[in-house]
This record gives sequence, C-alpha cells and structure tokens, in this order.
Amino acid sequence: MLIGDTIFYIPIYTIDGFKINIYEELKKVPELNSNFSDEELISEAIYFESTFLIHPPKNKKDFMKKLEKLIKNLKKEKEYEAIIILNGLTNLPIGLKIDCLEIIEEEKDKKELIDHIEDLEKRKKGKIIKNSSWGRVRFKSYKTQRLEEILFKKLELPYSILSFIMHIDLDVKNTIGAIYSLENRSVTYLEPFKRWGASKYKKEIFGRDMDILSKMTQKKLSKLEKKILQAIRIFWLSRLSHKTEIRFLMLISAFESLLLTKNDRDYLGKKLSEKVVFLIEKDYKKRIKLYKDMKKYYRKRSRLVHEGNVKISKEDEMAVENIFRRVLFRLLELSKEYSKMEQKSSEKDKEGIEDYINKLKFS
Repeated sequence: MLIGDTIFYIPIYTIDGFKINIYEELKKVPELNSNFSDEELISEAIYFESTFLIHPPKNKKDFMKKLEKLIKNLKKEKEYEAIIILNGLTNLPIGLKIDCLEIIEEEKDKKELIDHIEDLEKRKKGKIIKNSSWGRVRFKSYKTQRLEEILFKKLELPYSILSFIMHIDLDVKNTIGAIYSLENRSVTYLEPFKRWGASKYKKEIFGRDMDILSKMTQKKLSKLEKKILQAIRIFWLSRLSHKTEIRFLMLISAFESLLLTKNDRDYLGKKLSEKVVFLIEKDYKKRIKLYKDMKKYYRKRSRLVHEGNVKISKEDEMAVENIFRRVLFRLLELSKEYSKMEQKSSEKDKEGIEDYINKLKFS
C-alpha cells in the first residue's frame, strides 16, 4: 500500500482458511478513522499481528475476539508517563516546570530503565553524564505505537527554552528514557542517535529568566508572550543544524517572528534594525553601530536566500545569536508591563512594545 511516497506492508492474517486484512478491519471503525492517521493504523495493525508470533489465536473466533479487544483499546484515550534523562544538563532545580516537563529526583527504583541506560553505554550510544537531571512528562493518547512521536512533539517547547537559557544544542530525538503505560505498565524505551553536549544549571546566571519562562508556560499567554515563546522555538531550530548558513537564517527568522507585526509591511530590514537598537542600546554611538550591523546581517540574509552565494561566517552567526539573546531577555523584562508588540490602535487600547519604542525614538 502506498501512502504519500512510502510503501507500507499491510498485515493480512490467514486462519481457518480465511484471509483477514487487519488494517481494513480497523478502518471500518469510525472512531479510529477520527483519532488515527492511515500510517498510525497500519502501525497498530502490524504490531497486533506480531503478537501472534508468541500467542497465536486458536481459531477464527479467537482471532476476532482478540481483534475486538484491540479495537476497544484503541477507542480509549490512554494515560502515559515518560521518565527521561536530560543527558548533559545538570543541577536543574527539582520541581521546575517548563510547559509539560517537570524536573524530578532520579528514580533509582526504575531498575529496567537503569538497565536500559547501562545497555546504551555498552553499545557505545554515548556516555550518560553523571548527575544528569531527570524529567517527567505525562500525556494522553489513543495510540499504543509510535508514542515517542507524541513525546517528542511535547518536548519541543521545553527543549527550546532549555537550549536558549543554557546555551546548549538539544534535539528531542536524542532523548534517553522510557514511556510507561499507566494502565498495563508496558514500556517503550528511548535512545539517542548521537551524543549530547553538557551544561550545568546555575541559579545566579539562569534563575531569573528561567523562572519567568517557567511561569509563562504554566498560564494563559498574552500576545507578546506567545511571540516570545514562538521566537524561542525558531531559535531552537537553529540549534538543530550544524551548518552555519542555516543557523544564521533561522536566527534572522527568530528576530522577524519576535519583532515584526502586521504594521511592518515594507522596509523590513530597516524596521527590524530600529526595534533591536532601541530595545537594547541607550548610547547614541552604540545605537548607530548596532543599526548598521543589523542592516548588514539582514542584507546578508536576503542575498543568501535570493542569490545563494553569500559567505556567512561563524562570527556572523555568533554575533546575531548574542544580539537575539539580548533582545529576548529585554522583552522578558518588558512582558511584565506590556502584553503585545503592536502599537495601540485607539485611545482605549493598551500600549504595546512599538509604543514604547516610539517614545524612545521621538523623545
């Protein structure tokens, strides 16, 4: 069976002279069509068929009974708990919550997980750094297979924030740990595909901004806070590439996501540069220099996209990243007072960051 550009094996089980297409049987159930993609249903069907290698059905009646049990289980939303090791991140405070991720004590009673970690090291999947922080993520899903895809999606925002705050490249696909079903205690193990870096959490350096972001992810967000978190996500995407040009492009995109609004339709490089300058510099000469630098970086971004032959140096990338960090930290401070980026549209409307910048520009 062809789905998209991928050919899938469709399990067809033969018993008592009958051929039963497991996938087609699942497709007949309306609830499953609503809650599962075709790929996910095929995955569930293949796993179901594989269980017969150990416990084959006695006859067709027994097979149909097992199939009914599977369908009943897939109709139900199930609870899962992932216990993960944040390999290389040490000293994160116990109880810290970043969106769905909660930092927890090391669970030494999880013997099967400890065994899994030791097995990873024996297979040279990377040394698990001593005293790495542990985390817990709870989620619900109708699925029983490919649960790691759900977990990885949920970890994107926490990893974005950790990557931004602690200056480290984090990839959700490098997650080490296990996903437990809270109903039948079945376990899905997670292992990395490459080594991680390392970063120690220091409250005196990271604490203030981490607290702001942690609280932000646990409440209803303002328009400005949504922009901040979205920009951090884009910043994180830059950290997933090792190619300087891609990291540079994603960093400029993070600036655009953070600072530009629907009011900025023309002269984007100029408007972006102005906002950066007035947010983080007070001295006239420093503002002029930073303005010229940001215009230069934006021109490089445009030439790279449209011409493809512009050389982006590591120094360019690092400079843009440092400026982005300063701007975002400044907006974290301003988010206590302002709830949006856009300037006020009427007398009754609240002021936004653009109003704050205009006051600095025209005072």
